[in-house]
Amino acid sequence: MADVSGNNSILLKEKASLERFGSTSESPQVEEDSYLQGGPFFDVVLTEAQLQRSSALMLPGHIAELLPRATVPVTLTYNGKEWNSSYRGESSRHPRFDSRWKVFARDNDLKCGDACVFELLENSKENLRFKVIILRCDLPPELVEMVDSRGKSFDSPIFLE
Repeated sequence: MADVSGNNSILLKEKASLERFGSTSESPQVEEDSYLQGGPFFDVVLTEAQLQRSSALMLPGHIAELLPRATVPVTLTYNGKEWNSSYRGESSRHPRFDSRWKVFARDNDLKCGDACVFELLENSKENLRFKVIILRCDLPPELVEMVDSRGKSFDSPIFLE
């Protein structure tokens, strides 16, 4: 795995530059968990099918080619908590997290349209560990109204001022 210590200094510089905007009540909230650490990653925008009870989460080829071609325990970490699942890598056509990944989705109230970034932190034949960053699809009420009436075609775009 690549050394990511240089990225930590970048993270600290970014936090320091955000603090110059004023007091903590005026500063954007930055959590260390919201940054990638330099490892390989993949992202997914969740669909209803991926959130169904019996569905597994398929992994893209560029990540699967780095992982063992075996069934391996996988740990998903988010906000200091851990969830266990299994990675099924024996099938090169359908590498996936088994359906137990849904406990993670349920516990974190993931919905259709939310995005997750999975960063590989540990990769061995005994265990895989991914850090997860969640990007919510929550829209402000004024945008929801626009989406209901506009934005459904090129002829009716949404303009933000």
